[in-house]
Amino acid sequence: MRPDVDTDDPALMIALLLRPALGLRAELTRRNADRCLALMLDSLRARDDAQPLLAREIAVTDLDPGA
Repeated sequence: MRPDVDTDDPALMIALLLRPALGLRAELTRRNADRCLALMLDSLRARDDAQPLLAREIAVTDLDPGA
């Protein structure tokens, strides 16, 4: 795993993936969920040419479970 990824990163990625984008049909969301998840997980892979991550703007504790 990338050295600049911490425990909040995968949790936030999954939370954002599971919340469908406004305006997208449910069918499109379902069809693309596996592709998006694969892309997100691949981005966590350690590579010599990886660019440093930007500063974190939100954390898991910022997520509103009632939203």
